[in-house]
Amino acid sequence: MADKGQQTTPSNAIKSIVDILEALEESARKKVFASVYAYFQITPDQSVHTNIPPKPGTERIVAPMSGHSQPSTTQKDIRALKDEKQPKTAIEMATVMAYYLKELASDAERKEIVTSQDVEKYFVQAGFKLPKHSGQTLLNAKNAGYFDSSGEGQFKLNAVGHNLVAHSLPKSTSEGKSKSRAKKKPSKR
Repeated sequence: MADKGQQTTPSNAIKSIVDILEALEESARKKVFASVYAYFQITPDQSVHTNIPPKPGTERIVAPMSGHSQPSTTQKDIRALKDEKQPKTAIEMATVMAYYLKELASDAERKEIVTSQDVEKYFVQAGFKLPKHSGQTLLNAKNAGYFDSSGEGQFKLNAVGHNLVAHSLPKSTSEGKSKSRAKKKPSKR
């Protein structure tokens, strides 16, 4: 609550609301938003923007527009997904990128077909080292079994690539250690 001498502004109100909501779990936050929308008879509109940017690397809740039955979804930026999945190679990063564009990107960015231009754009956004030949990276990812070809220089994430990102990344540190250990040679007596 604001002090009698302090003026309540939209910025102060938003800060207070954010402070309160941060203490709640995501499912409780969604219930609060749904109740507020109903109480004030507000229709969620994705075209409305605020001057308050989301915290870097955090998920943001996107409410579905009125009349749509799909549930609320969360969106991550490509950098947050890269940080979560920790790809070690350009092939893994290309697979993470394709997964992001297919499953998590905003509606304006979402797509199923990826090209070398996507590698150049999204590797930079993710803070991942650019490969020398982005088209070759996608071809290598296809040859590794993560993509299907969708025409000249165009690739589509397949079930193997989806499962790599959704279920196998990040790879555990024990996998890397066991491969790098050299076998001891028997000593000669």
